[in-house]
Amino acid sequence: MPPLQRRQFLQQSAAFGAAAMLGRVGGASAIGIDYDVIIIGAGMSGMTAARLLAEMGPGIKVLVLDARDRVGGRMYTSPDEISPHGVELGAQFIWGSKSDTFELVSKYGMQTRSSQHFGETNFLYYRDGAAPAPRDEALQGELMGKLRKAYEAYQGPDLSLAAFASNNGISGGPEAELLATEAARWAADADGLSLQAAIEDGAAWSQYRDEDFILFGGYSNLAEKMAAELSGKIRLESVVTDILWGEDLCGVIYKDRGVESAVTSRRVIVTLPVGVLQSGDVKFQPPLPKAKQQALDSLAMGQAVVLPMLFSEPFWRDNIPYPGGLRRLDGQVSFTVPHDNKRGGNAINGYFTGDAARQVSSLGPEGALEQALSWLEQTTGVNGLQNKLTWHAVADWVTDPYSYGCYSITRPGGHGQREAFARPVGQTLFFAGEATEPPPHYQSVHGAYRSGKRVVREVASSLGLDDRLPGEAEPTDGAVIELL
Repeated sequence: MPPLQRRQFLQQSAAFGAAAMLGRVGGASAIGIDYDVIIIGAGMSGMTAARLLAEMGPGIKVLVLDARDRVGGRMYTSPDEISPHGVELGAQFIWGSKSDTFELVSKYGMQTRSSQHFGETNFLYYRDGAAPAPRDEALQGELMGKLRKAYEAYQGPDLSLAAFASNNGISGGPEAELLATEAARWAADADGLSLQAAIEDGAAWSQYRDEDFILFGGYSNLAEKMAAELSGKIRLESVVTDILWGEDLCGVIYKDRGVESAVTSRRVIVTLPVGVLQSGDVKFQPPLPKAKQQALDSLAMGQAVVLPMLFSEPFWRDNIPYPGGLRRLDGQVSFTVPHDNKRGGNAINGYFTGDAARQVSSLGPEGALEQALSWLEQTTGVNGLQNKLTWHAVADWVTDPYSYGCYSITRPGGHGQREAFARPVGQTLFFAGEATEPPPHYQSVHGAYRSGKRVVREVASSLGLDDRLPGEAEPTDGAVIELL
C-alpha cells in the first residue's frame, strides 16, 4: 500500500477503531510496514532502546519520534555557556556511585564531580519571616521513627502519607512541617503520596544512595552524544497523537512540524512520561487494557520548577558559610549554593516543588523570578536582589506539555503497580521510562536507562531474536539480520 494510502488508512483506523480496521486488511502483509520498531520519545530510555536495537543488526529498522526540538527529554542543560559543568534545568545529579549511568559516562569519556556536600545536613531551614537555622535533626528522626513504628503495626489499606500521619497524631506544628519536608523529597505533597511508597521506597533509596555526582558538560551533552549514534533515526518536532496497535502491526499518527503524517511498524515502544499518558494528548486505539490503565492511574507526576540564578556578588556568604543552601521548613522552597567559599562562584539554584512549584508556575516566567527573588530576600535579609542579578533561567516542568511534571510519584493505594505498568500489551506495545522501574530506580536517569535495556530484551524476544544485549551475545559470523 503506497505511503499516502497507508496514512489515510491509519487515519480511518484511528477514527473507526484500530483493531477492526487492521484486522480487515489482513495485518502487516496487506498494509505494509515502514519500520520494525517505532520508539516514542528521545529521552534516556528511548535513545537507549534505539541504540541497542540498532546495534543488534543493520537489518533492524528503528525510528524515534519526539515532540521536542531537542533530544534528552527531562534531561536538559541550559544552552547558555555560563558554567564549565553545565547548569541543569532538568535532571540534576547522578544518584549514587552504583548508578548504571556510569556505564555511559565511561563509554563517552565524560567526567563527574562528587556533590556529597549537597547533603541535607548542610541546609539551613526557615519559616517565612523567620531567620534561618539548622533543622532539628533529633525531632526529624523522632518523627520518622514514630511513623515507621506505626507503619510496621499497620494492617490497613495504603493511605496517603498525610492521612496516616494525621491518624497517628501528626497534624500540625513542627512535626507537620517536617512531614512536608519528607514529601518534598519526592516533589510531592504529603496528601498525594502513597504511605507505602514513602516508607518502603524511601528506605530502599536510603540504602542505595551514598554520594551523588554532577556530570561535567551536563545531561544534554550526554543526550547529544547518544543521539550522534542514531543519525537519521530520530525525528524531532514530531508530536504523536494516535498509537494504533493490533496483533502483528502498529500504526503511529503524528504531526511533523504541524503536518500530519503516519508510519507503521511491527512494534511500538512508548517512553512518554506518566503526565503525558494521563493527559489524553496521545490516544491509544484500541484503548489500553483495564489492568494497564489502572497501573497508569496509580501513578502521578511530581511538580517542580527549576530556577538557577547568577549574581554579581555572593551576598549570602555571611549567612551560609558552607556549601548547601537555604530551605523552607516545608521543604518546598530550596535555594542550593553549589560552590564553597574557597572555590568562589556566585550561583544559586532555586528549586521549588509541590504547592510552591504550582504557585511559581502560575505566575509565568517573569512572575516566577519575582517570587523567587522575594523568597530569597526574605530569607537572607538582603534587598534589591534584582539589581544584583546577572543571569537566570526558568524551567517550568509543571506546565511543560511534553511531561506535565518532573518525574513519577506513587499515588495513595498505588504501591506495587509499576511492574504492571511496565508489562507489554500483547506482542506489539511495549513500555519504558523511569516510571516503569521498581524502587530504588524510578525518578532517576539511571532508572530510565535500565528500562531502555529491559524493553530491548522484551522486544527482541517478541521478534524471535536473541534477547541478549550487544556485548552480552556470543560472537557471530557477521550475518546481517533481515526483518523486512
